[in-house]
Amino acid sequence: MKPKIILCLALVAFNLSAHARGVRVWSDAELMAASDLVVIGQPIKVKDLDEVNTVLWPGGNKLLGVEATFAVSKVLKSDFTNRTVVLHYYRWENPYKTSDVESAIGSDVNSPGLIYLTPTNANQFLLYLVSDGTSRYAPASGQLDSAGCSIKPLPTNSVAAPKQDEGAKEHFKDYLAKCDTNEVRCLWFLDDKPEVGMVMTINLNRESVFTVREVYNWAEQSSETRKLTHSQILNLKKIIGNLPASDKNPEFNKSVFVSLRNGSQVEIFQYNRQDAPAIIQRIYDIGGGYFEDDKP
Repeated sequence: MKPKIILCLALVAFNLSAHARGVRVWSDAELMAASDLVVIGQPIKVKDLDEVNTVLWPGGNKLLGVEATFAVSKVLKSDFTNRTVVLHYYRWENPYKTSDVESAIGSDVNSPGLIYLTPTNANQFLLYLVSDGTSRYAPASGQLDSAGCSIKPLPTNSVAAPKQDEGAKEHFKDYLAKCDTNEVRCLWFLDDKPEVGMVMTINLNRESVFTVREVYNWAEQSSETRKLTHSQILNLKKIIGNLPASDKNPEFNKSVFVSLRNGSQVEIFQYNRQDAPAIIQRIYDIGGGYFEDDKP
């Protein structure tokens, strides 16, 4: 190769490296640690804001503010019980789409890949988020290059985001089925989410009660163990001996359960939480656990 050609190629390589923009590669563990909230959700509303950002990317293509509302199907980090979450992000004024559900690039050299969303997206997304004000969130890795990093589309049939978390159902069914002798196990689901179990376990021998909000496959939150009086225990024994028959076909995630052991058999009583017998509230009053009947 001639010296001139070598010099030319060297100059081109130097020119590219001089203008290349460094992009951080985040691991899932780093994203999880940096996030205030991690959820899986599907976009149901996308709204352009009256906002132009010229600081993040001062190139020729403008960054326009957007808010997208996601229906949350699973919470992976944080004490979060809302049905929806609002994501604040930016899109290009004139994007070149690389995917209908992943990202869009700008017209500038080395421009970052930004999120491109529509309310018709059928995909579920894995969202690594940080707080952005009192009622909305932003990508945990920053606004630039968030597509495919903080905001990751999941395959349409991904097992990571099932519509109905069968694993959670089996977990909580197992909790009820393993009721021990002289125990009363009570369970209902916060916001009708089968992965957020409101658990109350009463030990009649020890005269104690354990309550916890258990997020399946993630964490136990707001757990507490309390002592009960002997009089309260005597009242509970009378109450559990007079529980009405279970409802016929209430939905699992919209039910309240009471589990008891009688000898070698465990009996599980199931009621529609919106129409639960008054005696259920009495059990929770004595046990001190939180119960929400959610009546309309």
